[in-house]
Amino acid sequence: MPVVYNPHRFHQAELTVELHKVFSPQRTLSCYIVLDTEKFVDYQKDLLQDFLSVVVEALERPETTFDSFKRDFEQALQDLNNKLGIFAEKIKDVPTFSLRGVVQVFFDSEYVASMVGPVGVMIIREGKLNYMLSNHIEESAKIDLFSEFVE
Repeated sequence: MPVVYNPHRFHQAELTVELHKVFSPQRTLSCYIVLDTEKFVDYQKDLLQDFLSVVVEALERPETTFDSFKRDFEQALQDLNNKLGIFAEKIKDVPTFSLRGVVQVFFDSEYVASMVGPVGVMIIREGKLNYMLSNHIEESAKIDLFSEFVE
């Protein structure tokens, strides 16, 4: 069953990181992240783009198995969260950085996602709600970090 990408955009393009790429009928990447803090947007986007390039590279390799992809994805998420945390701690004139969004990968018949900020994802199959995910956030955090991936 093909993945249907139907985004509803409510934010300024310069405050979002968006990527939707179909690598094959069995591999699709969908990412939509909103940067709610207008300071240091370019640096935050650079960190997110670096993360996405690792994910894209893993999905482009035909020999990548689902298990090896999960390892690459998890490592890339950990690296991104570390970089986001270091970045936020160095900036003293901004009390918090808020990110919201989701990175989703469909790999064969498997689904992997990681959410950031107060967001939810609905998985609909054959016109019916199959599953609903919501992300729990830490209110006192200096920056929102990505959740462990959901499989």
